[in-house]
Amino acid sequence: MQNLLKYFLKNINLLNIILLTVIALGVYYVVVPFQWMDVKYELPSATQVTEDIKETQSEDREKSFTEYLILTEKNPFHPERIIPVEKKEEKPLPRPDIVLYGTVIAKDISLAYIEDKNAPVTSPGRGKRVRVIKKGDDISGFILKDIKPDRIVLVRGEQRMTVNIASPSKKRGLPEGPPVSQPKTTQTD
Repeated sequence: MQNLLKYFLKNINLLNIILLTVIALGVYYVVVPFQWMDVKYELPSATQVTEDIKETQSEDREKSFTEYLILTEKNPFHPERIIPVEKKEEKPLPRPDIVLYGTVIAKDISLAYIEDKNAPVTSPGRGKRVRVIKKGDDISGFILKDIKPDRIVLVRGEQRMTVNIASPSKKRGLPEGPPVSQPKTTQTD
């Protein structure tokens, strides 16, 4: 025990003494005030509790739907709390560039085979395709009004557009390439 005391006194220094003093004062100021505290707490009466509940219920009543309508009338994120009017410029629909490839006229139905160069219909693996339309269909804002054997008539408001069947010289845009040769067949006797 005496060797332990000598070892302790030999290794003690000023920093250790200051650290022990700070710890002792911290414990004293944290623990000691609780010893002299006198806390008395009385429960509120039942009538007081019910009155408090009624007051909070009247303050926290549910708001009706109409009270929230102001949010739709006034923009809470706009500095002036107004909803700015969006200005939409109406651009006239472009006139379609239609190629008429053919028509089918039967007793019950009339069809037209067209391609709109401004709004081509495409599908994966097939490229541009010809559309089949009937009376009343919409093509770039124009309504198909009439189908004749050699032409179609499209109407948009006051505008009227007649498209004739494409001549053979105006072929559909097929890829240019070497001519495809037909397979040779051999006849056996």
